[in-house]
Amino acid sequence: MRPASLKRKILRTVILLFCLSIPFLIWRLWVVWAVDSQLARIRAAGLPTNGEDLNKWYAAVPESENAALVLTEAFALRRNYPDNRSNLLWNFKLPPRGQTLNSNETELLTGYVEMNAPALAKADEALKLPRSRYPIDCSFCSQTPLPHLTWLKHLAELNQYKAELALARGDTDGAAHAIASILGLARTLESEPILISELVRLKILSIGVTTLERSLNHGLDSKGLTNLSGLFTRTAQVHCLSRAFIGERAMMTPYFRVSRHENPRIYAPLEQSEENSKDKLRSRDWGVLKLIGYYEMDLGQFLFTMGNVIELAGQNPPDYVEIDVTPRYRLRSSFYS
Repeated sequence: MRPASLKRKILRTVILLFCLSIPFLIWRLWVVWAVDSQLARIRAAGLPTNGEDLNKWYAAVPESENAALVLTEAFALRRNYPDNRSNLLWNFKLPPRGQTLNSNETELLTGYVEMNAPALAKADEALKLPRSRYPIDCSFCSQTPLPHLTWLKHLAELNQYKAELALARGDTDGAAHAIASILGLARTLESEPILISELVRLKILSIGVTTLERSLNHGLDSKGLTNLSGLFTRTAQVHCLSRAFIGERAMMTPYFRVSRHENPRIYAPLEQSEENSKDKLRSRDWGVLKLIGYYEMDLGQFLFTMGNVIELAGQNPPDYVEIDVTPRYRLRSSFYS
C-alpha cells in the first residue's frame, strides 16, 4: 500500500472518530452544565454546597453567649466508676414505669450522680446562656469529629438518673429541674446542620419525655408540671430536619467532584489491609467512570433528590411525611428538568 493511500485512510479514520465523538462530547458538557446550574441555584439561595461554605453558614456565636463552650468544660468533668460498676451502668435500664428503684440500683445511681455533681453544675451554668455553637470544622465533611454528641447523651442520662433519685426522695422540684436540663441539652443542637446531630437531639428529647412520664407516675406536682409545660411547648415548635439535610447535602456534595488535594482531608485513611487492594472503589479513582460522567450524573441526581427532601422537611408535620401526593413533589423523569 502506498504511503499516500495509507495517510488518506488514517485521516478518514480520524475524521470519522471525531465526528462520532461529537455527540458524546456535547452530552458530556451538557451534564456538567446541568449540575453546575443546580449548584448555582443552591448558592443563589444563600445555601452551602461544600464544607467550607457550611462553616460560614453555621453562624458563629460570641463566646460570652455560647453555651457549647461551657458545656465542653462540663464534659471534661464527667467521671465514672473505676471498677466493674461502670459495666453495670453501661447496661443499666430504669425499672418499668410505676416501679421504683431497688436498694442496689439506688446505691449505684446515687454514687454515680454524686461523683458527677461538678459536671452537672457546670452544665446547668452553660444552659443559662442563650445560644450555642460547638467548635466543629465541617470542611472535613463526613470525617468531621463530633465528640460532643456522645457527651451530651451521657449528661442527659445523668439528669434522668438525678430526676429518678429526686422523685424517690419526694423532691419534685429537683426532678423538674433535671427534666428542664435535659431539654436544655437538646436545645444546644438545634442550630447544628448535621443529620446525626439532629438524631441525637431527638434521642435526648426522648429521654426528657420518658423522664417526664416517669415523674408523673411518681407524683410530680402541678407546680413542676407548669414550669415544664412552656419548655415542652417550645420544643414541639422547633423543626430542625430541613437544616440538617441542608448540612448533609453540603458535606456530601464534594465527594462527587473530589480533587487529589482534598482526598487526604475528607477521606478516612486507608487501612493497612486496604492499601494494596484494587477491588475497593473510591471516588479518588480517576478512570473511565470519571471520563463518561458517572460521578456527574450521580451528583445531579443527588442534588435533585436532596432538594425535594429539604423542601418537604421544611414543612410542618404531618405534611413533610407526605410523598408523591401532588404533581409538585412527583419525581421528574430527569434531574435536568
